[in-house]
Amino acid sequence: MVSAMRRELINGTYIQADETPVDVQMHERREKNHQAYLWQYGRPGGTVVFDFRLGRGRDGPRQFLGQFEGLLQTDGYAAYDQIGGPKIVHAGCWSHAERYFSEAVQLNPKDPVATPIVAQIDELFAIDAEARRQRLGLEARHALRQEQSRPLLDGIRKQIEAARSTALPAGALAKACNYTLTLGWIRTGFPRRGIE
Repeated sequence: MVSAMRRELINGTYIQADETPVDVQMHERREKNHQAYLWQYGRPGGTVVFDFRLGRGRDGPRQFLGQFEGLLQTDGYAAYDQIGGPKIVHAGCWSHAERYFSEAVQLNPKDPVATPIVAQIDELFAIDAEARRQRLGLEARHALRQEQSRPLLDGIRKQIEAARSTALPAGALAKACNYTLTLGWIRTGFPRRGIE
């Protein structure tokens, strides 16, 4: 059954992936648990498959995804790089980017740079929330994003680029900027909160 579910995912056009640490008792190391990982692959409102692995290396997603050539949405973890077929498209998760900027705001609640970036990212989430409220299909949601999200994304990218040039290199704001800009998906981002 799991094989059939995996094939359904791989034959589709969109997969969200994430991994979660899981403590596992090992026979040869009874005094200490081994940190293994449960890799989750799914699609909102559709099939979800969990793939247990003893490690967090690239072999897990490489073997599971095979030659998948659709849209793969993940966080910034490097194990998702250089996997899939030649036409795979990587997309990031805006909630991860927002989390880093929110950490900068927590350190300085009056931060004049990070606070407006968080507010604009929240506007992206509001557009998707409205699409869900209206129960828009994929085509209508895509059209709404092109119309409303794209201008926001351009503004957010410019703000983050400007912030990175003035942020302290080891500071929370620089970390947030670097995380978001190095992923490249800021140009086409898909505003989602986690696995929906």
